[in-house]
Amino acid sequence: MQSRTRTRIGPDGPLPSEDGGELDPTGHEFYPQAVGESIGHTWRTTGGIP
Repeated sequence: MQSRTRTRIGPDGPLPSEDGGELDPTGHEFYPQAVGESIGHTWRTTGGIP
């Protein structure tokens, strides 16, 4: 898995990066924590079933 960016979504669509965060060349917010958050979300959603 390669996940280093995020897009936050609000009621009216995409939101700007928090606190003027670093953007990658395609304009997505650089967010290396996305890998860990994705794995944690998947673990919780599946009840820990691999």
